[in-house]
Amino acid sequence: MATNTPLRIVILITGCSIAVLDWFRVHHHTASFSILKAYDLIVLSGGTADPMGSDPWVLKLQDFLRTTVDCYPQQKIVGVSWGHQTICVAFRGAVGRMDAAEIGVTRMKLTEEGCKMFPLNADLHHHQFHRREIKVPAQGFVRLAEEPKAFLNDTNTIPRSKDTPI
Repeated sequence: MATNTPLRIVILITGCSIAVLDWFRVHHHTASFSILKAYDLIVLSGGTADPMGSDPWVLKLQDFLRTTVDCYPQQKIVGVSWGHQTICVAFRGAVGRMDAAEIGVTRMKLTEEGCKMFPLNADLHHHQFHRREIKVPAQGFVRLAEEPKAFLNDTNTIPRSKDTPI
């Protein structure tokens, strides 16, 4: 009989200090990449800091992401909302202000690649509350949606979405 091992996930908290799973504040610690061996997935949460800005903790987090991908290429990382934008910037993309904030539940039409990831849906409905958007996609990522709202890297280890699917 096969033994099931529990899924181990770490969430990189950017705004809220409440977490159900383990949490690690990159900006409060010296990054120790040995912690990554303990987790199957890193989740980069939402937040309000400017991912294109020069806040030291944001730059440290982006460096942490690049080093993680370089040193642990099989490490799974999920970016949602601000996490999605920060991953974009960390991998040579660009984020900028929107003309008007996006608030509420909206439809995201999937590309052919997106339909492979979500085979039961050609569209996803999602919550959003955003004032920034991807202006230049990160290198090595393919679009999962027609608009630049969801991507997957070419090694299939970093899915990211601007919004929270419902």
